[in-house]
Amino acid sequence: MNPGASAPTISSTGLPSFLTLTPGPVGTATLSNNRSLTLADAGNYLLRLTATGGVASTVQEFLLTVLNPSPSMILNEYNAVSADNYLNGGTAFADSDGGPLAADIYFGRVLGNGGKWAEFVVTNDGAPGVIDLRGWKIEIGKDQGSGFSALNTLVFSQHPDWQNVPSGTILTLIDRNTAQGGLNSGFAIRNHRSTLGDTWTNIWMGDPSYLTYSSFAVNGYSLVGGVVSGIEIDNNGTQFRIKNGAGNIVFGPVGEGVAPVTGISNEEVFELENHPSPSISPIVGTTATTQGYDDSAPDSTFGQPNLWTTGSGTVSQSFIPYAGFSTIRFAQWTLAHSLTGDDALWSADPDDDGRDNWDEYAFGGNPAVKDSAYPFSDFTPGALVIWSYVRRSDDPALSFRHESSVDLLNWSPITTLSTVKTTYAPDSSFSLVTAQFDRPVPAAPSWFLRAVAE
Repeated sequence: MNPGASAPTISSTGLPSFLTLTPGPVGTATLSNNRSLTLADAGNYLLRLTATGGVASTVQEFLLTVLNPSPSMILNEYNAVSADNYLNGGTAFADSDGGPLAADIYFGRVLGNGGKWAEFVVTNDGAPGVIDLRGWKIEIGKDQGSGFSALNTLVFSQHPDWQNVPSGTILTLIDRNTAQGGLNSGFAIRNHRSTLGDTWTNIWMGDPSYLTYSSFAVNGYSLVGGVVSGIEIDNNGTQFRIKNGAGNIVFGPVGEGVAPVTGISNEEVFELENHPSPSISPIVGTTATTQGYDDSAPDSTFGQPNLWTTGSGTVSQSFIPYAGFSTIRFAQWTLAHSLTGDDALWSADPDDDGRDNWDEYAFGGNPAVKDSAYPFSDFTPGALVIWSYVRRSDDPALSFRHESSVDLLNWSPITTLSTVKTTYAPDSSFSLVTAQFDRPVPAAPSWFLRAVAE
């Protein structure tokens, strides 16, 4: 109050280009959009409104955060367990609450629950496809009073593996390699793209092939002698922000301090308790009626779909929207062969011929009749091995690879010298594939080849 002063006028500083402050009746003003927002507008804006009457002024500051309503990558989970704690506390042999031993699906029950790691999901447009992640950035930081502040920046390199990353990819980033108790980098470590929709890729934060590291001053963490240090992932308000190659904010800030506001302990993980999609919002937390972000003591699923508990039991994230054409075609195929219930599962063998439904779908055969796969040839002798076989060609989501073995127990990927596809006259849904391989040197007593469909 300023008795005797003139009616206040309201002014602003720090307004972004998409906002306009319009004077109204005496002592009022209206703040409104002047154009449609774009992805480039996402971010934090510190607005200052000043009411001036006579010689007195009152200043009010606001932090405006603009979020992308349709993110192509989201945060899925991060580890807040400290180095000297177990998941859900306690010891190696007992949880702090006396319940079943909490353990991560990949790491098991270990101190620190695998170290400093975070997990993301590539949602793209919510459907099957690929996205180019070259030059993207993951910022790790905290809200230090004026909005998100980046403390670490992980920069995706220009490696060609980043160029076509499938929708539905679970992407883990970890500060330890395998020798240090974490996991080395690997693309498509698990590939369920054609069936369940998810693909798992892991990146060690010290990998120079997949992350561009400049210096501590630029990236905010140290990489010395193959050891990464200074990653700010913990239970003290950790947040993340994802930027695309153009520097636009795709998702975030997200994490503790956004939703939920507080509550992550150093014995817990932070996770999305919902199915991953472009509709996920970083400001929605889990409540009795809403599924969103939450802390979760007993469930830690590095590299796997998240799990959470509801009144009706345990729920697992679904990646089916990213499964692609194969899911639809396979369902049509099982229906055409009158398969129902468990007999229609990918892994079922209803005709008991030693080949499951997935093999018969990919390489030919009738799942209701005990029969053989579509024809394949013997290997040619000599240094150059030529092998012909029949495989499905009318499902663009299907991918094939080749593996070799000397004992039929341990299989390793093998690269073809050439692959030629021709029409398979008996069935237009399939092609005859002729592949050439180098025979191993020195020659093994026995050597086997197989094709794998994904």
